[in-house]
Amino acid sequence: MSLFENIKAIKAKIKERIANELGDAVNSVVVGDKERLHNVKPPFVWVLPIDSHIDTEGMMLIHEDWKLHFWVFSFLKQAKNLEDAADLAEETVIKAVGSLMVDPVTGNQNRKLDNLVRYIKRVGWSPGDSRVNDTGETIFGAGIHIIVDFENEEVT
Repeated sequence: MSLFENIKAIKAKIKERIANELGDAVNSVVVGDKERLHNVKPPFVWVLPIDSHIDTEGMMLIHEDWKLHFWVFSFLKQAKNLEDAADLAEETVIKAVGSLMVDPVTGNQNRKLDNLVRYIKRVGWSPGDSRVNDTGETIFGAGIHIIVDFENEEVT
């Protein structure tokens, strides 16, 4: 698989796992930059790719360790009270990221996304709080920063 195909497959698998886990609890799962959010109505999950690090080794065979960084956010409309909304945003993003950490068939811990990657790990947390979206509506969000580690080899 080419590097582009690898990254595309990883993004697709992340979206699939989260969508399957949350089902009707969210209107959609969006992977990509902010421009893709214009017509999305809460509740939704946003998987935002951010700048990532690559380690390289070798002369003729280039071995690259890719560490893709993503923020996974959940955004919800206001609940009965502010505390409930923040808690629900946190619970939703924890479930979303948790779906990436288990095998969907066996339920056993498996951070390899059906062997597409070496591992996924959580490295950051943004607790639930209120935010104002582009239309001036108050929504509640929470996020988890993840790293997706995989190998890429290319012959030069």
